[in-house]
Amino acid sequence: MKAEEIQPYGPVREIDKDLFVVDGEWYETSFRRRMTIIRRKDGGLIIHNAVQFQEKDYSELEKLGRVDCIVVPNVLHDSDAPALKRRFPGAQVFVPLRGMKKQSARMQVTGSLERDWPYASEVAVVPFEGWLGESALIHLSSKTLILTDMSFNMKHSDFKNDLERRTAGKWNGILDQFGPSRFCRWVVAPNKDYVTTAIRKICEFSFDRIIVNHGQILATGGRKALIDGFQNRYGPMGLGILFAVGLSFSAQAAPVQPDWSENAVIPVGGRANPYGFGSADLDRAIQNGKHHALEYPVETTAALAPYGPLKKVTSGRLAGLGGIRSFDDLTAWLGLGRYPTQASQKGIATTSPYFVPVSVTAKTENLRMGVTLIQRRFSSGTAVGMTMSCASCHATELFGRPVLGLTNRFPRSNDFFRLGKVAVRATSPGLFKSVAAATPAEVDLFKELRAATLKIEAKKPQALGLDTSLAHVALSLSRRLPRPDFEALRTEVADSKPAPWFTLKYKTRWLLDGSVVSGNPILTNFIWNEIGRGSDVADISDWIDRNEVTIQEMTAAVFSTESPRFTDFFPKDQIRLDQAKAGEGIFNQACAGCHGTYVKAWNRPESPDSLETTEVLYPNRTPVRDVGTDAHRREGMKSLAARLNGLDLSKKHGIRIQPQKGYVPPPLVGIWARWPYFHNNSVPNLCALLTAAKNRPLTYWAGPANDPAKDFDKDCNGYPTGTQTPAQWKTRAEFFFDTRKTGLGNFGHDEGIVSRGGKDRFSAVEKSQLIQFLQTL
Repeated sequence: MKAEEIQPYGPVREIDKDLFVVDGEWYETSFRRRMTIIRRKDGGLIIHNAVQFQEKDYSELEKLGRVDCIVVPNVLHDSDAPALKRRFPGAQVFVPLRGMKKQSARMQVTGSLERDWPYASEVAVVPFEGWLGESALIHLSSKTLILTDMSFNMKHSDFKNDLERRTAGKWNGILDQFGPSRFCRWVVAPNKDYVTTAIRKICEFSFDRIIVNHGQILATGGRKALIDGFQNRYGPMGLGILFAVGLSFSAQAAPVQPDWSENAVIPVGGRANPYGFGSADLDRAIQNGKHHALEYPVETTAALAPYGPLKKVTSGRLAGLGGIRSFDDLTAWLGLGRYPTQASQKGIATTSPYFVPVSVTAKTENLRMGVTLIQRRFSSGTAVGMTMSCASCHATELFGRPVLGLTNRFPRSNDFFRLGKVAVRATSPGLFKSVAAATPAEVDLFKELRAATLKIEAKKPQALGLDTSLAHVALSLSRRLPRPDFEALRTEVADSKPAPWFTLKYKTRWLLDGSVVSGNPILTNFIWNEIGRGSDVADISDWIDRNEVTIQEMTAAVFSTESPRFTDFFPKDQIRLDQAKAGEGIFNQACAGCHGTYVKAWNRPESPDSLETTEVLYPNRTPVRDVGTDAHRREGMKSLAARLNGLDLSKKHGIRIQPQKGYVPPPLVGIWARWPYFHNNSVPNLCALLTAAKNRPLTYWAGPANDPAKDFDKDCNGYPTGTQTPAQWKTRAEFFFDTRKTGLGNFGHDEGIVSRGGKDRFSAVEKSQLIQFLQTL
């Protein structure tokens, strides 16, 4: 393209929520150009195909958000990117691999679109091999495909004063039809296999609108138009597969729809890929889904705490309150772990619990896992709000290593909402503005939060490590009535630990008591989270309708997650193979009937020394067993069922609660990392679990799993007890766990299971053998 020169351009036009375009001239030719602007949920702007503005007009761009990402879409459309980079020096620049050398000589380049794109959870990138280095972008929330030279949508009227170019355009096949040009077909991308692969990958995303650089925006019908356009141009060379994609898309390329009904049957080995994605698309979905888990994707969520003021007060006027002297101290108090280093993520499979993608926002702001920043726009301006994501309860640090999908042993999200509501209700907008030096937009965000708290009623857990989210949902629904209704969970205890992710692939019933008998559990959690945060049900429903892909990605990420292995943290020789094999026999006789069978590689002649589990044979319909454990948690579902089953939103998505008499005997993959045990954390380690209930410790001290030598009893697998308890734990009263409190009983799972006639069923040697076997799962 020509060197930088400011060309005429039009106004910023809003196409959809968080999606804008600017149309411009190109040296008095009929080939106009179009810049696309995408606003991310954190308020940053992605500029695709930059158009240089007059200085006075940049304010229109800055009103939309902060310009922090510039995309050079292919090797030709690059003329104005350096000027935009100079105007916004802090912006990242992503270019095609083919253009790296050229662009690096013109401006500072962050990375390539093909390999380094950091915003895949909101804007997907599909490289189109051979097409001038171009990649297609898909803005997921608005279901919009963004192309540059891959397709044209020009009309004869676009060339009314340009006969020469109109004639050339007609010959090139780009007039009055959507699709690629003849030139591109013959010269730029003649390889039918590359074209077919790219179109198939693009069509696996949900999109309806297409924004092109040359011609008119296609407002609807985009998928069919894209397929038809390429079929028309490539003819028999690509017809076979493209025809299948176009006419049988729902069967060939669209994700399969999982059976979330109570009659679903789980295949042997579980459903780690519930939507049946191909390997490359499953990998993409998992990466995106983990981003959603770490940074909450519901941009319409009601309870957003103003981020800037929160940072100011924790490090300023209120610094030192409760030992908190910074925003990082606050999030550490919330129990949130740190992200891994970028170098530590290289070579890790996306399904690994140690694969924890780090967004640019998290890196720039030095946030912890679970902290989410979302931008709100008001007439007074924009403000950034802070909330917490699924990772706040389902991610942790295990011996210094971040693990996604493992229970957070010390979550304080419930307390954050409880204490936050008290503080918000006690603070007027005027006082907030004064104390926090808040901007007008931040005051508006505070007012929005204050209104949401009228629908929020949070409850303190009985012990640190337990969660009261179910009570939050019931109490929030109660407060939406003209007068707060009677709600048993306002006083009754129904606390439980957050569940790990890596057992879900084997289940047909959800929650620790199996009471959610139908419906996608990830979608269910989004609904319940939003109700508990004070969101309107209509807003929740609207978000779900617009975010089918997000829900699929999050579901894929959760269901595919693998469990952490004992040998990831301890040498293999810490497990005595002969003892573990003996433990397998004990387990299969005493435990497999409820918890499933685990086929070990060591039983094969070719791998007698392997600790690997080759197959998990868990019941294909999730069982519920009443083994006498504390009933408070499952009894609490009776209150919740009546309120949630009656919601139109629950009915629409097939979500149904049926209170159970008992709890799910869980699959035991990764059981070694899931201490303390039982749904209410009442048993500190496996030695205690395998002991007659009357002899289990009534109290114990908990603590973080930092040092595997001091903070973990390897022989008993779990918290050290008695004289082995680290002295530092005893300095914090909140680490003291008392099973005599309501809902925290450590009884059950006893007579006929681990005891007979009130005496231990297993000898000390048998317990050790059984524990060593469990450490291999």
